[in-house]
Amino acid sequence: MKILIATDIRLVKFDNKYYASSQYFSILKRYYDAFGNITIISRCENVAELSTSCIEITNFIDEIIVVSSLAKVVLGRYNKLINNAIKSCDMLVARIPSFIAYTAYHFARKYNKKIYAELMGCAWDAFWNHSLAGKLLAPYAFFKMKKVAKNSNYTLYVTKNYLQKKYPCKGKTIGVSNVKISDISQEILEKRINKIENLDFSKELILTTTAAVNVRYKGQQFVIRAIPALNKLGIKVKYRLIGGGDNTYLLNLAKKLSVENQVEFVGRKPLDEVFKLLDETDIYIQPSLQEGLPRSVVEAMSRGCPALGARTAGIPELIANECVFKRKSPNAIVEAIQKIANKEKFIELATQNFKESKNYVETVLDKKRIGFYEKVKSND
Repeated sequence: MKILIATDIRLVKFDNKYYASSQYFSILKRYYDAFGNITIISRCENVAELSTSCIEITNFIDEIIVVSSLAKVVLGRYNKLINNAIKSCDMLVARIPSFIAYTAYHFARKYNKKIYAELMGCAWDAFWNHSLAGKLLAPYAFFKMKKVAKNSNYTLYVTKNYLQKKYPCKGKTIGVSNVKISDISQEILEKRINKIENLDFSKELILTTTAAVNVRYKGQQFVIRAIPALNKLGIKVKYRLIGGGDNTYLLNLAKKLSVENQVEFVGRKPLDEVFKLLDETDIYIQPSLQEGLPRSVVEAMSRGCPALGARTAGIPELIANECVFKRKSPNAIVEAIQKIANKEKFIELATQNFKESKNYVETVLDKKRIGFYEKVKSND
């Protein structure tokens, strides 16, 4: 079966070869292993230096069609290119939200091609929380995504319930996260409980968020704004931010609030180093305004971290309701930390989170995906 993957996610081109991030590589490789022939239509960035987190994909991708501008896609400048790509494929894989995928969907319907949608996140949240221009585009992107999801033959959601309710599908569906964690040892939980039992709550607690620091919809600013109030309550914290990007806005905010000594930017780290930092963490916090089902939360849970998160997308599906706080609210963050900052609650949450994370082990999720792929191939 020849499939066309349409997505807005950028590939990287270096020395005339194409690369993808390690996470995106894993997703593409799954489709290759399941269906064989793959053509990708997406954006691409030419780079002079290749990141160590990128993996070459040219050895298993048949063709890569590059789109230089999403605005031109919306204006129809790539219609002929996308039309021809759809004509030569057997099935469209629309990874949405994506303006490229919305256009590809139009032509897939025209030629009665099989359509497989992968819902990675909420179009409304993605655009509304991005910028002023994003707010103008949010209604268009939202209704386009609803249409694609509704009329797809097969739809994979990365959440259990959230995206399913917001973007229902008439065809066959499955909920399987794109999270990828290896088998986890009980020893991790034992070490976490031992750490908690020896923790002095009158001293500094380490909070951690793993996310890019240059996009405000990740919400780290709300945690920084909560630090002065935590200080007044006698709850001392060090807020550690793992992730790449320009940290100027967040650093300036920390300085303005005189808490810059309590905010630590550690940059982008490979997964093994992320796990070491998570093992040092006392509370993991995900204050995002836009997500699908965040891998970073599951990774923290797999290390036995007590976890807090905003009421955004799939986050409430992962953690206890008492650990979910109001979006954009520093006061709600303060209240959530107050509520759980004791040994008994820490041990309870660590145990609960560790157990839940086992549902997202790679072997468990792969079994579900493979079964769904077999249905797609057999037209079941």
